Amino acid sequence: MPDDDKTFSQADVDRFVAEERRRNKEALDALTKERDDVVKERDTQTALVQERDTRYAEIEKNLNDTSRDRDRFKVALDAGLPTALAARLQGDTEDELRADADTLKTFVGKEATPDKGTGKLPGPKSDEPEPQTMSDLIRSAAGR
Repeated sequence: MPDDDKTFSQADVDRFVAEERRRNKEALDALTKERDDVVKERDTQTALVQERDTRYAEIEKNLNDTSRDRDRFKVALDAGLPTALAARLQGDTEDELRADADTLKTFVGKEATPDKGTGKLPGPKSDEPEPQTMSDLIRSAAGR
């Protein structure tokens, strides 16, 4: 007689169902772990991209600031202004900086011509030493 007519007891059916549930649970647990790993990796990559974008923006800002400062000093030197006044120049383009330098130059006048190569304004013309203390400064201002 062939095995086609085999019958299963309730215990056999319960065992088959329990085994199928165990395999499904293992598969679900494996997929859940894989999904968690993918989500963790995605979050890590997202954080790295955000960190990179922040750093890039910071570098770009520093580069722009450096370029603007370079342009200010170049325009100040070309205009004959002391380098100490270069930071006061305003404008986004070299033409705007030159126009501001020309305006500033009219306010500063000829006395503001920097010493050759130093970018410093000339100091007092007198032979008197500079005051060392506040008292000396007050006496000198009072003419004593």
